[in-house]
Amino acid sequence: SAVLMALRTVQDSEGYLKDEHLDAVASYLQIPPIAVYEVASFYSMYRRKKVGKRVIKVCTSLSCCLLGAEQVIEEFENKLGISCGETTPDGQVTLMETECLAACCNAPAAILDDKSYRFDLDLAQVDQIIAEVTEKAHE
Repeated sequence: SAVLMALRTVQDSEGYLKDEHLDAVASYLQIPPIAVYEVASFYSMYRRKKVGKRVIKVCTSLSCCLLGAEQVIEEFENKLGISCGETTPDGQVTLMETECLAACCNAPAAILDDKSYRFDLDLAQVDQIIAEVTEKAHE
């Protein structure tokens, strides 16, 4: 649990986790670095590369995919002009896949900036979400 919180704290401060961040967490907690690297690579909430000011993560677990998550991702890709896993050229918005958001009864689901959930997504909501994240990204 200490590794989880330490990584979250560093990521909140730095935006993403570099190798030196993981090494520092391991050193501080006095545990082998591999233990920290395993946690950082297992959980989709941790980012190992720089992302935009705003991050849209769409769940691609089975329930979400069966109910249209792949089409929602395609719509985001078309509207943002990027592929999943990329950041817009202005550095404002990153689109990512994520594993289960524990919202199977309201699939497909997404999470914005690891804080704000969106449920029962459809193609019409994509424009609303993009407007929301781009407005806040430029603040």
